[in-house]
Amino acid sequence: MSTPTSANSKYGVSRRDASKAQRWLDVLLLFAIPGYLFINLFTLHGVPHLIVSDDGLFVLDSLRMGEGLRIYRDFFQFNAPGIDYIFRIAFGLFGIHTWVPALVNLVLGTSLSYVALYLCRRLMPRRWAILTTALFVVFIYGRWLDATHHWFSLLAILLAIVILIPGRSPLRAVIAGGLIGIAAFFTQTAGTAAWLAFSISLFYERVPLPSARAMLRRQASLLVSGILVWFLLSASTLMHVGWRTVWYFQVVFPRGYELRVDTNPLLTLGHVFPRSLSFVQWENVLFYLILVCTTPIAVYLLWTSRLRNKSCSADQQMAAALLASSGLLLMAEVVARATWIRLYADFLPSMILFFAAIAYLLQRRPALSRLVLLALWSVTIISGIRQTRFNHATHIDIASLPTGWIALSPQDGEEFRTLAKLTHPGDLFFQAFGVDLYLPLGVRSPVYMDYLRQSSVTRPEFLANAISALRNNHVHYVILRPVSEITFDPTQGHVLDPLYTWIETHYMLAQHFSNGDQLWELQP
Repeated sequence: MSTPTSANSKYGVSRRDASKAQRWLDVLLLFAIPGYLFINLFTLHGVPHLIVSDDGLFVLDSLRMGEGLRIYRDFFQFNAPGIDYIFRIAFGLFGIHTWVPALVNLVLGTSLSYVALYLCRRLMPRRWAILTTALFVVFIYGRWLDATHHWFSLLAILLAIVILIPGRSPLRAVIAGGLIGIAAFFTQTAGTAAWLAFSISLFYERVPLPSARAMLRRQASLLVSGILVWFLLSASTLMHVGWRTVWYFQVVFPRGYELRVDTNPLLTLGHVFPRSLSFVQWENVLFYLILVCTTPIAVYLLWTSRLRNKSCSADQQMAAALLASSGLLLMAEVVARATWIRLYADFLPSMILFFAAIAYLLQRRPALSRLVLLALWSVTIISGIRQTRFNHATHIDIASLPTGWIALSPQDGEEFRTLAKLTHPGDLFFQAFGVDLYLPLGVRSPVYMDYLRQSSVTRPEFLANAISALRNNHVHYVILRPVSEITFDPTQGHVLDPLYTWIETHYMLAQHFSNGDQLWELQP
């Protein structure tokens, strides 16, 4: 008996062969995602790249936890502690090595991509789902390679969406609520936004219910399980530092003082716009507009094309409703305090919706659909190759440091090797405007606030603590940068003057590094 072929097949390719080819493509994609992330996080010999990003702050927090110190009480942080525990567990499992953060980054990016692929397959054809996932890996996650807490909270929220797609029973609501509680343990505001989004989506579902009590039961299951899981995860922190301290640093402090002028896209570009923008700055403007505008556009397109016309199944409607509400509220939560990593991390739900709508609108125009797919794949592949070549061309200096090998830029290599000769693992050391030196060198920070900023987030008491800690512990070496390089808002250009004045009085400038850092040595 001959194998049946599809009616529109010109070449007589059997359905069985086509299905086998699709399975092999899926397997290839499952290996290609971690493979691509690996070659951007490591050299071909497995040496981790030094990627200066926000996750370095949480790596240092986890190292300080290993010293027995407590978040909020013994060292500064205004984010939820979930990511600190992730790195602490990773170091506990594998030891304190330079490659551990890169491994966490790899696992996180792969997990997010797999969940994104699953959700894409729920809303769009296979070829569009694969493309959307590839776009996410190259342009969104791969652009920053920053294993920050925003990604972990988003992963928990996406998993909650996966749980609720097949059904909305009380048990599934409990599990989804627990995942929202986990999201709040990583990013407090994301957990709140996700709970509100899920509540709205459950009310949106137009299915017959025995009574309003059933709806309230699902809503209560979602809320109570989320709160319970958050309390269980936060119990240790609450017991050791107190609920007032947790409330102050997670709620009061960020609202009152935290404004990232140095990485806020609008404020940063506002200093030069519209006089003259470089190509990179124009690229940043374009990405900002895409990130901010895609969310409402995606929701509108999907609503007008599918949801309003009821042209998709109930599961697809719920998946779209959960992604739409989550995308809108997560983006609304960060847009007023925008940083690049926050915008990128909250963009994925909107990105999935946008390409689901595009795939639906192009389904009756196969020629145009193939052209768009080809163009987007071309851009994705070229950008992926370009990004990989850039990362490997940048990290060409391989250094052996106390906690392992690391790939650096030649400018950073000079600094790391010099400091490795001057310090020993366990020494007290202070890097005022960064945290990337602590793990590779195995040195410890003596101050309460590790990353000082020329802004209102550096409170006077934090500055006084830094000076006191340097004085009382006789810290031998300090790394500074010129004031002009750490001043992003001229109205706050004198916040760190007391620290600079004290260091210039008690330390002497020992060396200028080619990357801009300055080494100051304690005067005899």
